[in-house]
Amino acid sequence: MIGQLDNELGEAREAICGHPAGGQRLSRSLLCEFALTQWGDSVVWVPMLATMRDRVNNPRLRQALDANLRCEAGVDALRSHVTLCRQFVMSLGLQPGLIPSRTRLGGYASAMTDITPLLTEPQIAGWILASESLVPALFTSVIDQFRQAGADIAYLVEHISVDDEEHAQWMRKASIELISTGGGPAFGQILFGARLAARATISVLDTLYALSLGE
Repeated sequence: MIGQLDNELGEAREAICGHPAGGQRLSRSLLCEFALTQWGDSVVWVPMLATMRDRVNNPRLRQALDANLRCEAGVDALRSHVTLCRQFVMSLGLQPGLIPSRTRLGGYASAMTDITPLLTEPQIAGWILASESLVPALFTSVIDQFRQAGADIAYLVEHISVDDEEHAQWMRKASIELISTGGGPAFGQILFGARLAARATISVLDTLYALSLGE
């Protein structure tokens, strides 16, 4: 079963890497909108992870969520991911607000925070697993354009290097344990969460591409 999940994540990763938005020259205004979208998600990510961690019972899943939370909040690092994202946004001449405004690209962390109480533990595991697995591909598709725009890309580099190698692996182990104890029903819920996150991630590029064609 975990093989099917890996295959679906691989297909989603290929869709991101081959997305036409990656080859489209994006205007500075769209780059700024992308950056502000990441700021919105970054600000919400920590309380979202805390909410998820506090309501799960599986020890490995709770440990994985806690490790992710500590990383995002900078507990075991010199700078938190929130600080890195703020520097990323400010390097583009933008002033990130304490309460981020919603952009045309959306931002799904805030929506997930709202529905977290409705999610099962396997759905949470699947959603975080897919998010952490696919964000590196998303950021890789746009990082060169931000580098050329003179942005501080440390936030993007950090996520490209640690999300798939560390965060996703923590959640993959938790997912395997949930499947081993919950069988097919647990796997189905993990797959549901993963597909939800994959659609949300790809939709960012879909919207970027559509907006770029209209400029």
